[in-house]
Amino acid sequence: MFEYKGHIHIHSRYSDGGGKVKQIAARAAKAGLDFIIVTDHCNLDGLYAGEEGYQSGVLVMIGMEVNQECSHYLALGVKEVVANNDQNPQTVIDEVNRQKGIGIIAHPFE
Repeated sequence: MFEYKGHIHIHSRYSDGGGKVKQIAARAAKAGLDFIIVTDHCNLDGLYAGEEGYQSGVLVMIGMEVNQECSHYLALGVKEVVANNDQNPQTVIDEVNRQKGIGIIAHPFE
């Protein structure tokens, strides 16, 4: 069995985070992480900028956080931005599924 350590919900300068993806990856490496998933609010700019892949020995994946009035939803493995227009949550789930992505409810207790 393999054990991997990572973080699946990080924001970068592409939304309300403070660092560049390469800086975040370098810090993740220092922390002993194997992977990170950058999930900026409402965009896939890191994906389109070619930031996925190994950086500083850490696997960097790019997803997005879909913000709605009632919830925040992580869309992983999508290649197109999932609309952020306060739609029915099921519509967002269906769009992530259409793109063959994986969805996770972000901070459900807020």
